[in-house]
Amino acid sequence: MKDKSLLLLQMKILIPVMAMCIFVSLGTSAPVVTYDPIPFMLNKAKVHDVVLLGTTHHCPPILRFIAQLLPQLSRVGVTHIGLEIATDQQAKIDSYMKEGKGLQDIEIFPPIDCPEYRHLLEIIRTHDLKAVALDLPRSMWKTPNTRDQWMAKTLESIFEENHNSTILAIVGNLHTIKKVEWSNPSIKDGVIRSYLSNARPDLSMFSVAECIDDSEEECDFRRVFGGTRNPIAVETKGLDFKLGTLSVIAAKPMTACEAVDAVIVYGD
Repeated sequence: MKDKSLLLLQMKILIPVMAMCIFVSLGTSAPVVTYDPIPFMLNKAKVHDVVLLGTTHHCPPILRFIAQLLPQLSRVGVTHIGLEIATDQQAKIDSYMKEGKGLQDIEIFPPIDCPEYRHLLEIIRTHDLKAVALDLPRSMWKTPNTRDQWMAKTLESIFEENHNSTILAIVGNLHTIKKVEWSNPSIKDGVIRSYLSNARPDLSMFSVAECIDDSEEECDFRRVFGGTRNPIAVETKGLDFKLGTLSVIAAKPMTACEAVDAVIVYGD
């Protein structure tokens, strides 16, 4: 959807990715390059319509990283921040964004809610970004709608209102997966990206999972990069690494490359 050639040129001039001097040979055809995650995310947001950024809920290092990232997004063209908040809270969010009052009135699922998460709304309010509640309201959990399907529809509606939108969607790690094949073939549920791709194949999307405190036995990113002092970003292209996030779902085995486009790894 974006003019990729022009944006790529601007990206190279204005926001270097800042590849870090870490090259690890892991039996792949080329060394693995790691990146400073904030410039990396800015570059990806600049050349994609939707970037899905995964989180582990109630995790202070991840919330601090997002808090550092948000103030810089509008200058690379990001217009909307999608949040894992039920869509029936959108009116309260809009009221808070306009008046600066009522932050505590916004209902957020307890597994997500914490002062650091609400602080993200404060940052969004002061940095020329629109906060959008994406998630399925609890009152609709027993309907045929699935959460990922609902979030995909909500993202689609943003582009229906303004086709020039650029979105960073902050969701749980499992919602960033590009596609999934369930171990039980009777399960037909998709994921955000597959639903949105089917509805809007013209959109350019990028999925980023975050890796922290995963078992080294279940996550090659944690095993290889877990000792780094600061977070690093690693693109998954060409990597057959195991991704810890995938170990908790009843899906057919897939590599990190098949699941997401990049991983942000947090050190010990």
